[in-house]
Amino acid sequence: MNYSYKYLGILIIFTIVSITVLVTFNSNSIVQNSQPISNKLVDNNNLKVEDKWKYYRVRSNSANANVSVHYNIPKNFPSKHGNNAAAKKTKTESSGIETSSMKTMVCKNGGIGFQGECICTYPFSGKECEISKEDDCKSSPLKFSVDNVNASSCTIDPTIICCSSKHRNSQKLFHQYSNNQNVELKRLLSLYGPWDENDKSLFTYLLQTEDESANSPMSLKNKDFDHSQFDFEKYYSISKTNLAFVILLKHFDSDTFEKLFTTIYRSKHYYVIHVDRDANKKEVEKFKSYMSNIKNAENIAVLNTNYYGNISPLYAEITAYDQLFKMAEKRAKNISSTDQIWSHVINLNYNHYPTKSFADLEMILSLPANINRNYIGEYNSEKGSNNYEKNWIECNNSRIYIDSHHCGDFKNIVNSIDKTKITEGSQWHIISNRFARYLISNIEPLERLLSMKFILQPEELFFQASKNYKLKDQHWDRSNYRYSPKNGKELKFNELQNYRHPHYFATHVNSDSLRHDIVTHYLKKKMADPFSLV
Repeated sequence: MNYSYKYLGILIIFTIVSITVLVTFNSNSIVQNSQPISNKLVDNNNLKVEDKWKYYRVRSNSANANVSVHYNIPKNFPSKHGNNAAAKKTKTESSGIETSSMKTMVCKNGGIGFQGECICTYPFSGKECEISKEDDCKSSPLKFSVDNVNASSCTIDPTIICCSSKHRNSQKLFHQYSNNQNVELKRLLSLYGPWDENDKSLFTYLLQTEDESANSPMSLKNKDFDHSQFDFEKYYSISKTNLAFVILLKHFDSDTFEKLFTTIYRSKHYYVIHVDRDANKKEVEKFKSYMSNIKNAENIAVLNTNYYGNISPLYAEITAYDQLFKMAEKRAKNISSTDQIWSHVINLNYNHYPTKSFADLEMILSLPANINRNYIGEYNSEKGSNNYEKNWIECNNSRIYIDSHHCGDFKNIVNSIDKTKITEGSQWHIISNRFARYLISNIEPLERLLSMKFILQPEELFFQASKNYKLKDQHWDRSNYRYSPKNGKELKFNELQNYRHPHYFATHVNSDSLRHDIVTHYLKKKMADPFSLV
């Protein structure tokens, strides 16, 4: 009997050890499955709900596993529907809650609907903004930075822009904001016109009404998240961060975009792509063909709003933030883990390229010193007063400015920026989840955005000017860790090698040979000391 108990005990121990080994093996298999799309495809539709989170919340593999000189070109994401017509394609985001008055009311001369009535742009008034007040801004001839401008070729009537600018000069901007968002929004709409379809598209993403009635109060759709209730540092100390990407396409080459996208894609991250209305039609069709082959990728969205003009990059990026937060919220609902949030959002152009492996980049941004850090490029030199103190407009597909003193200027807007703390810089950056949420959920950054509609290259000043030092948990880095060739032309690899400062991305990477060199010398090289970059 004693021997029987002895053998029974050995059998029980053997069984426990076998189960432990099997569980460990399966767990390791899941970690290995977190690969770029072409290395290992995972059919999330066939996973148990409680297992899905493991494919998003795992540590990234080494850099060597993440890159290939052949690129990770996604063909088709696995689908339970196969490749038939029922297969779900990459989603194109809708514009959210309709602000009905803005979209349906007829308001002339740059006016806009609000609570069942037209808010008119100075000097117009009346039920449909059809009545014009006499003013020298309207009666005096306009001068432009170039000769022989046909006002009818401009995207917006330059006379209305002139009058609106003059009117703003006499108004108090960026005042002490009240808690009544409806009142504040009405004030902004009366100050920063004229308004067009560009603006109305943005508002459908950012604003909401309480109900469907015409005079329903309006407010910002996104609410400022209470980050004090979420411990970023503790959360990301046990797992490398999720990231979000905004890719802006205007003058782009589809093939170059594909090589960027297939290099940066990971199933755990989030991607929003915007195609400018004025992008080359041939390249747009190639882009659509490429994206149509990507199915069941709910972490990829193509905006169905095609912004245009000077303000397009800014409007597109702000809209993308709204969608990126929604994507993370949707994933959290569909997966039995609420921790699907991304820590930083990185904006890219089609010919940008990473110079740091994603394993290392995720680790750097998840460090406690960086989880609330914003990498916003700022320069010590100013670009000149014409950029920010003139009304810029597009006429004949060219950017020109109105050079008339009777139109007023932007000095009251420029003077609202504390130049002792802020200088203009680059439009390319890495910003924190907290700062991105602030930008789409508060009146002050919205006013800053709308105030820059008619300045030149507003995307190179908006993020710098919107820094809010009241966000005590945020840190600000003057470098964006992105190398751009000084001549603005094709990057030469020796330039990158000779650059003495740390960089995570490079711009103007157009050739396969250059991408090959970057992959070989940077992406496949293991980072020696990540804490040297903190």
